[in-house]
Amino acid sequence: MICFSAICYSGYQIYTIYSGYAQADKTYAEASEKYVKKTNGEGPSAHTSFETEPTEPLNLAPIQVDFDALLQENEDVVGWIYGHHDELPNRSGGG
Repeated sequence: MICFSAICYSGYQIYTIYSGYAQADKTYAEASEKYVKKTNGEGPSAHTSFETEPTEPLNLAPIQVDFDALLQENEDVVGWIYGHHDELPNRSGGG
């Protein structure tokens, strides 16, 4: 009986963790659809605030984030992290 209770409790905890991941993934996907526009990597220079220009051009992310609209929904936003899809870890284990 104790083993059965431990298994049930562990299953509930695992469900709680993964349902939290699923909710976060859904929230991130909705925010991405609403506030991110895909570009071809062109846009304002990423190094305009540097005192001296870098010797090599910076690779800009191929997205443009509407921070004004995003800040209206959540004033605590400070940035948007972008990484190539191939470089991001996959929690589901499916590659």
